[in-house]
Amino acid sequence: MQKWVGTSVKFTIRTTRKYAKAIQIEPDEYDLKKKAALAELSAARAKLNILSASEETQVKSIEVIKARMSGFRAKLDQQQREYERYKKLLAEESTTRQKFENVNTALLINKSDYAESEASISVAESKLSDIKAERSAIYAEIKIKEALLERQDLDITYTVITAPFDGQLGRKTIQEGQLIQPGQTLTFLTNQTEDKWVVANFKETQIGDFKTGQKVTVEVDAFPGQKFSGLIESLSSTTGSRYSLLPPDNATGNFVKVIQRIPVRIKLTETKDRLSKLSAGMNANVYVLKN
Repeated sequence: MQKWVGTSVKFTIRTTRKYAKAIQIEPDEYDLKKKAALAELSAARAKLNILSASEETQVKSIEVIKARMSGFRAKLDQQQREYERYKKLLAEESTTRQKFENVNTALLINKSDYAESEASISVAESKLSDIKAERSAIYAEIKIKEALLERQDLDITYTVITAPFDGQLGRKTIQEGQLIQPGQTLTFLTNQTEDKWVVANFKETQIGDFKTGQKVTVEVDAFPGQKFSGLIESLSSTTGSRYSLLPPDNATGNFVKVIQRIPVRIKLTETKDRLSKLSAGMNANVYVLKN
């Protein structure tokens, strides 16, 4: 038997007259979640375009600053040579101190401009590094969004619960449009492709000569006069009473000696056409043939 379980959503069950095909969970909620995940993924990918534009702008800014630095460097070198000339002239008393101080002031201004440009390029390069690091973070975010989108696609596939095997619908405990809870049994499906068997509870005094592979004849109450062939597939290692709520135990005072029953599994070896009319739970009489 196969149990179907679902989630707390509405569903519809699609069946033919006799056989169940699938249970359809309404996918509206999952479709909305997928659209939201797709929008988040698109937004994350759009960040890459914005980041690329920012990176390109920053690279151009660095080029501009470097060009300005070249100009500041040339002016600084020229002013340094001018300062050296006026310093010699002042020592020779060929110029006034006022002109020398003007040249010195101009030199200090040029040094300040050059230092400022150096600081500016350091800041710009640091910002460019931050942008590149941010790109890695966005790639990681995209991976997460892609995984979430794949999860939503997977959830949508779960809205169609197909039968794991060909079988007949046994009992349905739900109605179309009903809300169900996680773990709730929806319906039972009997496997039509699996071999059929009978579990016979023989007395412990009868199984002494039983062995695996021994031939068996089965008569089913629903089809009087018809016999079905089978083979012993296995014998239980314990009696049926050992699985009861209060198994008999002569050490506790609840022991009454009665003949115990041993479950014996019998595989039916008839053709599928003959076995197709047998249903689970039918009463049967089993006869083990002596070899």
